[in-house]
Amino acid sequence: MKVAVIGTGNIGGTLGRAFAGAGHDVTFGSRSPGDDQVAQGTAARVSDVAGALDGADAVVLAIPGPLSTDCSPSTRRCSPADSCWTPRTVSAAAAVRRTATA
Repeated sequence: MKVAVIGTGNIGGTLGRAFAGAGHDVTFGSRSPGDDQVAQGTAARVSDVAGALDGADAVVLAIPGPLSTDCSPSTRRCSPADSCWTPRTVSAAAAVRRTATA
């Protein structure tokens, strides 16, 4: 599965490396795409956010809560009252559960 992990902090890094370790094709979406330290020896790549999302089967959104309101797939923006859970993020959550129990 091609997984985009948006966010390279503790949570995003940990989840992305776990997906990569389980054999998934992981691309981290980062504000600093030239810094690949988050991959820490895995086959994961680091790109800008648009590059990470391109062709992804699942998206893990691992950014601070206030920033997550900018995630509507149609407009790239949504109000706090809108749901930002898309089929991709739900699939990612299910894949995390499967990977964690495997």
